[in-house]
Amino acid sequence: MPRNVRVLFVGDSVTAGFGLGGGLSYVCLVTERLRERGVQAEILCNALDGADSGYLLRRYHRMVTAHDPDWVVLNIGLNDALPPEGRAARGPAEYAANMLELIDRTTTLGARPLLVVPNPRFPQPAALRLAGYSFDAVGSDDGTSRPTDVMPQYADVVRGLADALHLPLVDAHRAFLAEPDMTRLLQDGTHPTPAGHELLADLVTEELLQVLGGDAAKFSAARR
Repeated sequence: MPRNVRVLFVGDSVTAGFGLGGGLSYVCLVTERLRERGVQAEILCNALDGADSGYLLRRYHRMVTAHDPDWVVLNIGLNDALPPEGRAARGPAEYAANMLELIDRTTTLGARPLLVVPNPRFPQPAALRLAGYSFDAVGSDDGTSRPTDVMPQYADVVRGLADALHLPLVDAHRAFLAEPDMTRLLQDGTHPTPAGHELLADLVTEELLQVLGGDAAKFSAARR
């Protein structure tokens, strides 16, 4: 008997729902929204605080292969750019190579990747609360003191891979930067607030609705 399409979310503390109570992470919200739209899908999540692209490659069998997914939503990169204390940062070129390998392994399984561009990350979160700070014109020379987002080059890597390989893409980085008040979306310069998870859920749900179509069960049956 064919099972429902299986969508596996893989990532770091953002995907794990760091700092939130049960049911508030974007993965949980996506699950609810797909159900409300009548999409019969099995949603799984395998995410770990501090994980980066290298960790995911080393643990790929346990984190991905063992779950036999139809779709793999890859949201990884924040800890490549700015790793936990004691680990060296991974440059954009190495990150790109790792992401390409993750995509190759996923397609070899017979699954399909959906790439999420990681949200912005600011090493000095207190700077986000500067009076009068605005993200309306990021990068403009308006004399405003702006905190530094460490993610733009990594975001470009994910966009470039999606474009070159014709993969579905959720550009969370761009969507977050479009918000004038970043403190509404990021609780500590890195992890999304409940409002940030709502935004992520909106973006991911709409993309999954596009790629799964109106009848996800038929999609999964076609692969079996």
